[in-house]
Amino acid sequence: MLMLMQYLPPEQRKGEHRYKQGSFVLYDGRPSKEKQEKLIEEAVKNNEPLKKCPVCGSFMNGLDRSTYCSQRCVNDAYIARRRRRHEMQLKKVCAICGEKFTAKRKDALYCSNACKQAAYRNRNVADNRSPKFGTTESGNSQEGLLP
Repeated sequence: MLMLMQYLPPEQRKGEHRYKQGSFVLYDGRPSKEKQEKLIEEAVKNNEPLKKCPVCGSFMNGLDRSTYCSQRCVNDAYIARRRRRHEMQLKKVCAICGEKFTAKRKDALYCSNACKQAAYRNRNVADNRSPKFGTTESGNSQEGLLP
């Protein structure tokens, strides 16, 4: 996911890490190989620590507080975390049979149509029966109807 879009003439685009799409140039923002090589040389010369970006593996100055080398890496890391969180929300346990399954929706409760139907039948049986079902008070009893 690229953040900044701006039109640049072709002579200014040479040597830059940018993507051309239509009449806009989408900035990558990650450091180029030349910048990384210079950073490594300066760090070795000045005896400074280096660290790697966890997303793209680019080298960064170890004294910086930032975790990522560019805004694009920040966005990519956020998208990866969001995707993992969504996948975890889809891992469920069926309310009827107790089987583990991967749901297609976040609000799914059952692993299959058979379990869904069983839950529906259980609900209907429980909902439709009154406390007096099967007694003479309810009128549902067979007693007295046969001669």
